Amino acid sequence: MNAIFIVLPILTILMFDLGLVLKPADFKLIAERPKPVLVGLIGQILLLPLIK
Repeated sequence: MNAIFIVLPILTILMFDLGLVLKPADFKLIAERPKPVLVGLIGQILLLPLIK
């Protein structure tokens, strides 16, 4: 059995659970301090594909 069929449902459930616990204050914090979020997004969108 391919590992993706095991990992994908578990990851989906975990991400859904993390989304359920977000509060409006979490989004306010992102608006107040966008730099860490932007650095993380740039790392995932630009740097990870370059490494692969």
